[in-house]
Amino acid sequence: MSSGDASHRATALRHAVMHDRPGLWGDDAERPTCVVWIRPGDDGGLEAFAEGAVGSSLEWLAFEAGGRPVALLAPASWEGAVRSMGGRVETGVVENWVRLGDPSRRRTLGSSEIRRLGLEDAPAFEAAVPAWALRSWGDFPALMEGGAAFGFELDGDFASLAWTYESDGERDKIGVATLSRYRRLGLGRAVASCLIGHIERERGMTPLWVTTPENAASRALAGSLGFVLERAETLLRWTPA
Repeated sequence: MSSGDASHRATALRHAVMHDRPGLWGDDAERPTCVVWIRPGDDGGLEAFAEGAVGSSLEWLAFEAGGRPVALLAPASWEGAVRSMGGRVETGVVENWVRLGDPSRRRTLGSSEIRRLGLEDAPAFEAAVPAWALRSWGDFPALMEGGAAFGFELDGDFASLAWTYESDGERDKIGVATLSRYRRLGLGRAVASCLIGHIERERGMTPLWVTTPENAASRALAGSLGFVLERAETLLRWTPA
């Protein structure tokens, strides 16, 4: 089910299988040739991750969308089939950034104010992160069980947070959020660095940074943390007819 040219897509699909997330479809229960995972997206739409041959997956996806827009990450060969289904189709790009080399030789930032979160931090975490932060996990306890989060506390609130928003046993995707009044102080880099150290040393996994070419701040932060662009995936923004 994994793809050699799609770290983001493959990690998402393996996450859905490993953590028993709803919305996973396959064309055969025993030997699927196609799998699709859907979840709520932004602005009332859906996010979808697909792998394998197109088959009947697009008919199912269009039905589930019910006229809502779908942000679809799928193999490049799917684009023609999506366009043939009708509706509005726009393309975008999602970038996969990875850290390469020997993790033991990498320097990470530390701070006495940064700590790993526990179950008791659920309300403060949810108040400080964007709406998509827990989409993959479903809830905060699932994140605590299968992933990790670190936060920088200031004036009784989390000024900056970093967490694993998907995990598949090989890669952890990293999310970072900093309250607007505390940006440009290096807090995002500090909490992300602590999380990266935990992922590489304690979890023994590879951190994955996902962003877009238009997000200059995210790309700059990724570069400062030692990430390099691995590859890009085509995103299909599809509103089925």
